[in-house]
Amino acid sequence: MTDIKKNIFIIEDDAALRLALVSHLKRNYKVSEAEDGEQAIDMLSTLRPDLILLDIKMPKINGIEVLKYMRRKTMLKNTPVIIISQFDAPTLIAQGLLLGAKDYLAKANYTLEDIAEMIKTRLR
Repeated sequence: MTDIKKNIFIIEDDAALRLALVSHLKRNYKVSEAEDGEQAIDMLSTLRPDLILLDIKMPKINGIEVLKYMRRKTMLKNTPVIIISQFDAPTLIAQGLLLGAKDYLAKANYTLEDIAEMIKTRLR
């Protein structure tokens, strides 16, 4: 029986962090990436990720708007989302959690290994 890799979708405008996450996670997962919320929403019209890492503060369309879009779509409504943000924005974080995000990580406080472990836990 073939081991089917889960699909992780990284929505992050910081190119260096996005590349680091992709490099770290692609060993164990299929990884897709978007550099902003607008690109993410375009991709989510066909992409069905098993989990999303979502930045909140992004150009064009922010992470909260991406979450709102997802919650309106039947196929994406229950997709687990982990918010990752370098900004301590309690109001936005609370809004994201109310919209169904499962966790929040402050980028400066977590390593790539920590993020990978949280993904593994959320996908169980």
